Amino acid sequence: MPIRLDYYQYAAETWQQIFKTIDFSKIHKIIDLCPGWSPKIEMALLKTSFDGELIIIDKSIENIYFFKKLFEPFNSNFKVKTINKNLSEGCKHKCDLIVANHIIDDLLLDLFFCKNNLNSWNESFFEKPEMMEKIWVKILEDKTIFEEAKMMFRKILLKMVNSGGYVFIAQYLGYQENLYGLKKIYLKCKLLIEDIKKNLIMENYFIEDKQLIEDAFKTMADPYFLKTDVVCLRKTK
Repeated sequence: MPIRLDYYQYAAETWQQIFKTIDFSKIHKIIDLCPGWSPKIEMALLKTSFDGELIIIDKSIENIYFFKKLFEPFNSNFKVKTINKNLSEGCKHKCDLIVANHIIDDLLLDLFFCKNNLNSWNESFFEKPEMMEKIWVKILEDKTIFEEAKMMFRKILLKMVNSGGYVFIAQYLGYQENLYGLKKIYLKCKLLIEDIKKNLIMENYFIEDKQLIEDAFKTMADPYFLKTDVVCLRKTK
């Protein structure tokens, strides 16, 4: 799999600008869902006043290992705790802010692998564009897997966010999707997020904070992703 570290730094800088709109005196615990090996969110938080606890949840022990190695050299005002767990198993932790950065496609892939009795992610999947496309075609044809991902993610947000807490959901055209011409995956994931957002708002569990996103992107000349690629929700009950 081709790795471009400059892309990860670029994403971190965009998140840094978004976080400037948050009052971190009211944020004591943050959960970063499925960050993989790259501490993009954590790098962005280094530039804020956040001094609470940040919890990383990822199902891959290898990702957590490399994540720690990359982030250890940096001095931070916040504590970092890592949890090696599959999101489908649930989590007892609650927080004031959840960041879900480009994870909807990962949830769909994970559900697909589980349904097909694949024990773990196959590295060759990321190294062969034709294999990626073949698997995604099967996922897009599955009428149940998107509903399963929707219900799983919805449950996570309802259970893990404190009243008055925030959720940032970003789903943009990622490096691999752009490289391999998989824009349709990005669009399908965006539709899923929109559906989740509308349902949570309609049921009065969350409201959307559009102004926060507007303010964040107002001064960004060349962000890594567009303001239409990120949603900010605030829990009301």
